[in-house]
Amino acid sequence: MTGIHNSMPPMRLSSSKMSDSDERLQWNIQVFGTVQGVCLRYMVEKRAHDLHLYGFVRNNVNGSVSASLQGTLKQLEAFERWLRSNPGTAMISRFIKQSVIPEKFDDFQIKH
Repeated sequence: MTGIHNSMPPMRLSSSKMSDSDERLQWNIQVFGTVQGVCLRYMVEKRAHDLHLYGFVRNNVNGSVSASLQGTLKQLEAFERWLRSNPGTAMISRFIKQSVIPEKFDDFQIKH
């Protein structure tokens, strides 16, 4: 699996009540390979709920899967480790991650 990582520091949503480790970050991730038709979106949704992440996942017309995820750095890193392990029968051949300015998400969902 190859990876492309953006060198930009993560953008944060912060509050005076939040510590640095609680700041909400957002990563946009796109994966290529055998990622559609293998229930990856449903596994991503379940893992995102397990980790208390916000955002969405969707299939793209080019055969890739994209996710926008919000959570703490610890939560996002746990998600990335899980996704890079090729969950289920997915076979990820390319992984792109970008830190972006956080949007407002109240839950995690599959977009169609």
